[in-house]
Amino acid sequence: MQMQSYIGYRLSPQQERLWSLREKGGASAYISRCALSLDGHLELDLLKRAVSKIVDRHEILRTTYRRLPGMAVPVQHIVDCQVEWGETQDVRGLTETEESQAVERLFADLGGVNFDFENGPLLYASIAALSPTRHVLLLSLPASCADLEALKNIAVELGRIYAALKGHEEIQDEPTQYIVFSEWQLDLLQSEDAEIGKEFWKSQELQSLGEAALPYEIKDITEEFLPSRYSIALDPGIIASLASLAAELDTSIDCLLLTSWFALLYRLTGQTEMVVGVYCNGRTDEELEKAIGPFAKYLPIQRKIDPETSFRDLAFAIEESNQAGIEWQECFTWSLVRGTDDNSISPPFTGFSFSFETALDELAFDGISLSFLKIDSCYDRFKLKLRCVESADALLLEFQYDSSIYKQEHISRLASHYLT
Repeated sequence: MQMQSYIGYRLSPQQERLWSLREKGGASAYISRCALSLDGHLELDLLKRAVSKIVDRHEILRTTYRRLPGMAVPVQHIVDCQVEWGETQDVRGLTETEESQAVERLFADLGGVNFDFENGPLLYASIAALSPTRHVLLLSLPASCADLEALKNIAVELGRIYAALKGHEEIQDEPTQYIVFSEWQLDLLQSEDAEIGKEFWKSQELQSLGEAALPYEIKDITEEFLPSRYSIALDPGIIASLASLAAELDTSIDCLLLTSWFALLYRLTGQTEMVVGVYCNGRTDEELEKAIGPFAKYLPIQRKIDPETSFRDLAFAIEESNQAGIEWQECFTWSLVRGTDDNSISPPFTGFSFSFETALDELAFDGISLSFLKIDSCYDRFKLKLRCVESADALLLEFQYDSSIYKQEHISRLASHYLT
């Protein structure tokens, strides 16, 4: 019998990390999804063609995952699959409140999409019509195919390609393919060039990784992972005060928010050595800035906290630790971390995490205005994560938490503590 040939590529460290997390419970949680508002006279057939063109251009959106005989993890396999389109939803004629609730429901439904990892397609899309000139494009795909920044890049490319198709033009540039990056990263980790960086991560004393616990959390962490969220939009006065303090300390608002997060966790847990997983988008080179794929990582940043240390000194120290992690981010894998015993959950993870991002500005193309109504990427496991989203005139704090460990009233109380 003739053997069928099969071209497979190694998983990147990011993909292998996500695959191991999926197999340990809560597999459906690890997705990237968004709801895009499209205002204007939209040609729906042209929009669908633009989405298909993005899939054609980026191999990672046509990548499936299959475990071959004798292999512990699957390989990446590029196929010719396209987009799975859901039924168009007609939600016209609703009040503003009803419309917002409908979009929220449709966005939540994206978490229930079942993906065929072996055969594809791994990009799900649907359209909701709010009015003749207002539509919502909903996208969902596994986090192993796209991180948060990739969703933003998809939105930007969607506008470019839609306008090009409308004008019967071709997009000439060739995108950076994820498989090129993943192979380069794997080769780097096996080379002498990565030894100093690998030693940096090996030297991190992270024995406290799974020890810190809030007073009201369920002590026995299980394999179940049920992420939920509680959001607060900061008052403009608080935002102005943060900007003023950042200027006074010659630092950034995100550093202040991270420092405050460390300080609160120290106060509530009593742990003097705190470890926080800090989100890093992983796009270290200019050619990766517009790329689509899972480039990001949560880096375990540790800091010993002395109760006598001033907030100013703590901010400087945390920024120093964070910058050191960013410098060696390309060399980080979880296999390098020592002492990661987190209550027998394997693989290890940082119980407390932090991310700061800048919202994408509204885009305009061919008479269409595009903006994000909702965007999210569950990219690693956590007990509690503070996600900060900054836009031109707003700052949103989203406290994401594992609802198998915390109740919403506990997170609401914690959020109040954070703001005081």
